[in-house]
Amino acid sequence: MGYEGYDGLTEYQQELALFDEAEAHLEAMREAGFQASANEAEYKKAIALETVNLQALGVPATLIRDRVRGIPYVAELEQQAKNSNTIRDVEHELSQLKKKRAHAIHEERMREYGSPQGGSY
Repeated sequence: MGYEGYDGLTEYQQELALFDEAEAHLEAMREAGFQASANEAEYKKAIALETVNLQALGVPATLIRDRVRGIPYVAELEQQAKNSNTIRDVEHELSQLKKKRAHAIHEERMREYGSPQGGSY
C-alpha cells in the first residue's frame, strides 16, 4: 500500500542500511573466523603437549585422551575454540538475515512502486 506522492526513498534507505549491517556482520564473521582458527590452534597445541607429557609419565595410551581433555586449561581452550566458532556462525546467520530483510524490502518496494500501474495489479 503506497502513500500519495511517496517515492520509496525511506524503504530504499532501510534497504541500504540493512546491507550495511550485513556487511558489518560479515566483517565480524571474518574476525571471529580468524579468532576461531587461533583458538583451535592453541587448543591442539595444548593437547599435543599434554599428550607427550602424559606419555612420558607412563600413563596408558587408552587413558591419555580423556586425561588430557580433563586438564582445566585444555578444557578452557576447547571451550574458547567452540565459542569462537559459534560466534562466527552467528555472525554469518545475522548477515544472511539482514540481506533477506533487505531483499524483502526491495521486493515490496518493487511491487508497490516499481510497476507501471503505480502498485495496483
